[in-house]
Amino acid sequence: MRIKIGFLKYKIKKLDFEKLKLTNDDNSVTSGFERFIAQTIYLRKGMSSEQEKITLLHEINHAIFDYYGLEHEEHLIQTLAVAFYDLIKKNKKLIKYI
Repeated sequence: MRIKIGFLKYKIKKLDFEKLKLTNDDNSVTSGFERFIAQTIYLRKGMSSEQEKITLLHEINHAIFDYYGLEHEEHLIQTLAVAFYDLIKKNKKLIKYI
């Protein structure tokens, strides 16, 4: 899958993070990450459908903030991801309208 953010086209890839030993600073397995230069969002294989969608929105938020040169904190990125996921799930007519 590919998504457009501004004039960039991001690839979405799923990887086995545990096999690749991709972890957070606290050694927990991360759920995803975004690489602005490579225009790629990586998602961990094996997540539930809901967790994968929220993680994708989380990483899209990172990509948007990077694209527009905005400073951000993880708490803000995650809060927006969960809020947009909830908005999308509860308002399907809105998404079709947009």
